[in-house]
Amino acid sequence: MVQIASQLQQVRELFEIQTGVFKLDSKATLPWTEMTGLSLRATEVALMALRALKNWEVLADVLPDVNSGIRSITQNKPQFRLNPFEWQVWEFADGTVDLSAIAFQLNQPTLIVQQAAFRLMLAGLVEEVSLQQCTPELNNYPIDETQGNPFNCGQEKAPEANMLKVSTGFLQNLVGFLRSKA
Repeated sequence: MVQIASQLQQVRELFEIQTGVFKLDSKATLPWTEMTGLSLRATEVALMALRALKNWEVLADVLPDVNSGIRSITQNKPQFRLNPFEWQVWEFADGTVDLSAIAFQLNQPTLIVQQAAFRLMLAGLVEEVSLQQCTPELNNYPIDETQGNPFNCGQEKAPEANMLKVSTGFLQNLVGFLRSKA
């Protein structure tokens, strides 16, 4: 078990290297004492090493954006050994919730959610997706249900001719009512 931990330490250190050149020596002697007989997929080893990574500064530029979401690439449940938190993050992988909202929902710092999402991306389980910010457009009110979504989410605005007409008297009465309730 100590040998496995040592090997994971070496893999984890690879993620901290900023620049370098790798030369593979096909004539190198094999480290027989370190061979355990256990076999893991390289992706699982990378996941385990990233879970143990303490300094994420080197990978900060490749973490998914907090305003983006994640979408599952696979239709089935992951076959990797995910930890409970990664499972929770994967459950949100429908491409509709941004990472900051996931962090809020799971009561975790956004950086921790970004790191978990990155691990899921590295494993080929999810992809990062851009989410458009939806902001209400006040000129689309009052809502005419035949017009669809009154929020501006990249959809075309309804033509002015189709907007429901509201009388000035109605608006003045509404403002007066709201002021009396304030």
